[in-house]
Amino acid sequence: APAPPASDDGDTETATEDADPGKARGLMHRSARGWRRLKRRCAKCCHLCCLVAQSYEERAQTPLQRCVHSTIFKSIISLCILVNAMSIGALSQEAVTAAITNKSPNRIWEDIEFALSIIFLVELVLRMLAEGRLFLIGDDWMWNVFDSALVLQFVIEEAMGPQRDAPTFSFTRVLRILRFARILRIIRLVRYFATARIMVFSILGSMVNLCWIGVMLAIVLYSFAIFFLQGIEQNWPSFDEATKADVENDYNTIIRAMLSLFMSVTGGDDWSNKMTPFLQDPFFGTFFVIFIFFMFFGVLNVVVGTFVETAAEVSRRDREHAIERETTRAQEYANDIREFFNQADKDRNQVLNWDEFQSHLNDNRMKAYMSSLDLDVSQASMLFHLLDVDDSGEVGVEEFIGGCMRLKGTARSIDVNVLLYECEKVMCQVVEFKDFVKEKFEAFEAFFGVWTDNTRTSGSTKVRKKRHDLDLWTGSDSPRESVQGPRPGQFLQNLVRAPLPWKKDMDGRRSGSIVSMKSMKN
Repeated sequence: APAPPASDDGDTETATEDADPGKARGLMHRSARGWRRLKRRCAKCCHLCCLVAQSYEERAQTPLQRCVHSTIFKSIISLCILVNAMSIGALSQEAVTAAITNKSPNRIWEDIEFALSIIFLVELVLRMLAEGRLFLIGDDWMWNVFDSALVLQFVIEEAMGPQRDAPTFSFTRVLRILRFARILRIIRLVRYFATARIMVFSILGSMVNLCWIGVMLAIVLYSFAIFFLQGIEQNWPSFDEATKADVENDYNTIIRAMLSLFMSVTGGDDWSNKMTPFLQDPFFGTFFVIFIFFMFFGVLNVVVGTFVETAAEVSRRDREHAIERETTRAQEYANDIREFFNQADKDRNQVLNWDEFQSHLNDNRMKAYMSSLDLDVSQASMLFHLLDVDDSGEVGVEEFIGGCMRLKGTARSIDVNVLLYECEKVMCQVVEFKDFVKEKFEAFEAFFGVWTDNTRTSGSTKVRKKRHDLDLWTGSDSPRESVQGPRPGQFLQNLVRAPLPWKKDMDGRRSGSIVSMKSMKN
């Protein structure tokens, strides 16, 4: 089909495009595949750079730092801490035995404790030299100060020499008492065990709640103690001698009454024994049962719930535990996916094609196994195409594992929001393109309408040729329109109804024409 007429001065450029849709789709497909390969190569390069940076940081450490931070060094120190805890217990037992039997204690445990203290002193010096100023301002500065205090106590005790055993020297008695504070060094071991660390941090994090719980229990026990003391006062004349003896033992003061009620709730004594003075009065006896019920199923459950909530919060805040848990979970999932890949890869070429994937999923056990991994295998073809990001018809091991980890489970909130964002961006582009095309078509319609009005009366061969080209381009077949030009507003309708360039009519000729977008923009 001929192109629309151009102006005499050559300002308007028009062309006819006979684009092959199959070829265009092929170009788009190859372009998208090349872009995906480029992104994958960039990701591999970034990962390689991270590994290089990590190895550089490891090489940047001094030999002393690598020694102090090594797993072997930490394991040896942990073993020494355990042996030190056992030696302190053995020393305490030997001291009591010597006091009872009037014999001198065995010196072997003191020698072991001395050797361990020397090891701890060397370990502290090595860490101070390796960490430098981070020893006092780093993340573990509190542990470092605690270890320094224990080592300083050992140095002072050894510097005193024979005077440390003098029974009249008060300072040595204080040092002897503080010696058993070394047992607290065993708390350092919780840093290497995630579960123990969470328990210790939960206890420390619950100290504020524990104080308020103690205040609440004191108020409750104080209120009930006053009430029961009034009952004892009213029923004192009717008590027998045995009951009066129990009352004098358990409820003679307000503090003793609070202690008796606390023991009856916490299991320090059977609450039926504490209830004996109130059995003669049904009102106070019933109220004592209500007190036990309230404390067991009300107050104590609230206390337990508070501690459980605190432990859960500490577990969520424990960054190391969360990272370790997620890493372990991801590693286990990747191992399961790798096992499925190895079973499906029949030719053992580390590449999975569609035939192998489909034949392996025909087994109901494999379908159930994939479903247990949070992967929807109801549409196996769609799943394979989503895993095959480069559209090569084959999926590698890492590509398969990464795709399965990306597609497992249901859509998350971020996935839905990304999809909405992409749809909104595409809609904005479509609306912008629609406005652009509408503006150009309206400009063409106005231009061609003016041009036909100016050349309607012309009879030259050139003008008739241009009018004939315009009729073919607009699809006008009416003789009246051929002479007078298209009616106002009909050009856009004829252009919309015109078939696309790759559509053929019944006569086998191309009857449509489209102006190139490049010419439009120009």
